[in-house]
Amino acid sequence: MTTVTSEAILWGQETTVTSESIRYSAVFDPTSTAEGTEAVKSQLIDAASRCPTSKIVILGFSQGALIVGDALGGGGGGPMGPRTPGMNESFIREHISAVALFGDPRHNVADQFNRGTATSGGWYPRDAEAVAKLNEIKDLMVGYCDFNDSFCASGEDLPLHVGNEATEFVAGKVESFPFPTM
Repeated sequence: MTTVTSEAILWGQETTVTSESIRYSAVFDPTSTAEGTEAVKSQLIDAASRCPTSKIVILGFSQGALIVGDALGGGGGGPMGPRTPGMNESFIREHISAVALFGDPRHNVADQFNRGTATSGGWYPRDAEAVAKLNEIKDLMVGYCDFNDSFCASGEDLPLHVGNEATEFVAGKVESFPFPTM
């Protein structure tokens, strides 16, 4: 997904892309998701310090979407382990130009960045505090969840959420992202 999306986003632009996977044990349990959430935060801070003028784009599918959303907006709680804080909004706005979540098991219908047709939440919907924090950066985000998706809408099907709309959203955010001045 990363290579195809990266190529589509950069179509006609003279730039380079470096991709990085989040390093954690991707097993669906509270320990793994907490580890993944902390890895997202750590790798984002590291990437921003190594390349302070970079445009960071984050894509997450399924559990990857869960840990990205938890890193940015706060996570945990209930069956997902202890509540953790989200990242600082000023850091997010300074370094991240776009976030696209696909099939997020923590999908909440109150997320103001939702796309798709889902009318119910995922297996572990985000609480009101995390929803409010993510809605503060809704202009940077898009989340895809369709009706009856088995992970993000507690349904019975597993549709893929990759399409032109997501690519166009991310490409538009990269193009309009203000480069910091040194």
